[in-house]
Amino acid sequence: PTLFQLKDNPLKLKTMEHSKSKMEILPLEELEKLGLYKDGDLKLKPEDIESLLSGRRTDMVSLKGLQVEGIDIDKLDAKLSLYRDELNNITLQIHPIYNKPQKHPLLTTLENDALISGEVNLISKLHKTKDDNIITVNIEYDKQTKDFVSYDPIRLPQIVEVNGMRLSASQQEDFRTGKLIELEDGTKVARHSDEKEP
Repeated sequence: PTLFQLKDNPLKLKTMEHSKSKMEILPLEELEKLGLYKDGDLKLKPEDIESLLSGRRTDMVSLKGLQVEGIDIDKLDAKLSLYRDELNNITLQIHPIYNKPQKHPLLTTLENDALISGEVNLISKLHKTKDDNIITVNIEYDKQTKDFVSYDPIRLPQIVEVNGMRLSASQQEDFRTGKLIELEDGTKVARHSDEKEP
């Protein structure tokens, strides 16, 4: 099973899914254009690969010698993530470091400010998709890139166990949606978008 580690916390979380190779879903052509893949060699740390495959952002990656729309970029520090569209096409997203925080279109100014200041770690919003479905979107703030991370909590792996302690169905759902849960030993934990593999 896949194990996760919360930032600054050695908790081990077990998902329902068994670990299997999902490397085939990586957009290798896009990674090659960024200098991160060549001749079967993926030039990313294993934890960054796992972050991509688990729907999270990588740690900061230095991209060198880029050419974007005819503009040469010597070096760009950014985080990477994968995006799956409605047709299941997977593309690579680049999250550069912004000079100042970017406004999120689903948030009010007060909500933006609360996330940026750290007053709250996560805000959930209802959002209407292109095909008129209403979904919940969790929004967090990435202090390194000064950008917001948005995700559908339903698409996250379901955590069934933390540090060997089985979670109830309601705890599993609360954890998936970013709510604080209390384990049987009194430990309180919440899932955040910056979780990393151990």
